[in-house]
Amino acid sequence: MNPNLLSTCNDLLSRVLKGLFLMFLRITLSNTKQKTIFLLFKIAFLTRSFSMIRRSLRNQIREPPYKLSFILRQFAMHKIYSTLWFMSNDTTGSSYISHHLLVAMPGLLDPIFSKSVVYLAEHSGEGAMGIVINKPCELDLRALLTKLNLGSQDSQESRGVSEPVYYGGPIQQDRGFVLHEPASTWASTLKINEALALTSSKDILEATAQGVGPKKILVSLGYSGWGPGQLDTELASNSWLTIPLKDNKLLFDTPADVRFDEAFKILGIHPDNLSNFIGHA
Repeated sequence: MNPNLLSTCNDLLSRVLKGLFLMFLRITLSNTKQKTIFLLFKIAFLTRSFSMIRRSLRNQIREPPYKLSFILRQFAMHKIYSTLWFMSNDTTGSSYISHHLLVAMPGLLDPIFSKSVVYLAEHSGEGAMGIVINKPCELDLRALLTKLNLGSQDSQESRGVSEPVYYGGPIQQDRGFVLHEPASTWASTLKINEALALTSSKDILEATAQGVGPKKILVSLGYSGWGPGQLDTELASNSWLTIPLKDNKLLFDTPADVRFDEAFKILGIHPDNLSNFIGHA
């Protein structure tokens, strides 16, 4: 059996168990009949999911690989990762999904976000903010720095700044946003974790043009934003698949044209196996 498939199954199993525990806990605290019915429905789904995974693991030696792959696709279709997050969301903020990827599901037909991979830099009760990381603009970084009169051509070439600039989203498209590693501090920086930060001030581009900027950068024009509860609603309607990031390779070391497929591969799934009805079963 493929070790990656087994690892994915085990991960899904632990998430389902956690989801079941949280659902039973929330039912005891529920104060409305409608909410209780909703939670009971979700528990029935999770119980069915748990049985399916347990049966697959128990029979993994006898089951052919294609059957296990099919089971994993079913979990993608039910959007188990995002659904469990949404159901376990509470007011403590502990379930917010900053530093995750949002991958557009086939049913998301919005021309702006169709087939997009969004890096979610911040998510809280006040809303969410991220940048699209797989849709390059016609402008590359060298052309952007030249347009801004930052640095000389020689310094730019020595730095190797001919990498793409991305369409980060529909908000403030005239402003640059730089995702960078390491998480050094500039004039306007959102520190995401110890290794990664997002900066929107011009000084980081000036330093990049001079060859003294961060070691790894991803530059976008504009960003993607959601108001309070807006992203939660989109997750509940299965518009996005959420994928946790274990490292930053997909952000900085993976070509833009394969990031969509590579994001799905983190879960052991290929997007070609998904239909337009994913997540709505």
